[in-house]
Amino acid sequence: MMKFNMKKRFIWIVVAAGAILIAVLLGRNTITGNKAFTVKKTNFQSVITVKGEIQGKNAVFISFPDELKERDLWVRDYEIKDLIQEGTLVKKGDWIATLEVDNLNQQIQQNNDEMERRLADFNDQKIDTA
Repeated sequence: MMKFNMKKRFIWIVVAAGAILIAVLLGRNTITGNKAFTVKKTNFQSVITVKGEIQGKNAVFISFPDELKERDLWVRDYEIKDLIQEGTLVKKGDWIATLEVDNLNQQIQQNNDEMERRLADFNDQKIDTA
């Protein structure tokens, strides 16, 4: 009876080993793949799409003059008419850009009109309270 159990166990081990061997041999093609690819030399293009601002490695921050930074100045849109070529080295005081003056002049005139209107209202209120 003991020999029968040993024979049965041996048969199961041989069957299991055979199944594993067959699985490995048949599955080898799917693991390594039989596909062949042809490599072609082309230009590599990397495209990056992001939201936000990208600055160059050697970028220099250029700010507006203090007169244009005031909170009470209602000029908000600055259109650039002409701009110095990128990469040009400049010193303090050098020309870098020309702003579109028509839009600025229009906004300055609107601001002046608003100031005159408010000054007239102020003078009227001074007269009424006197």
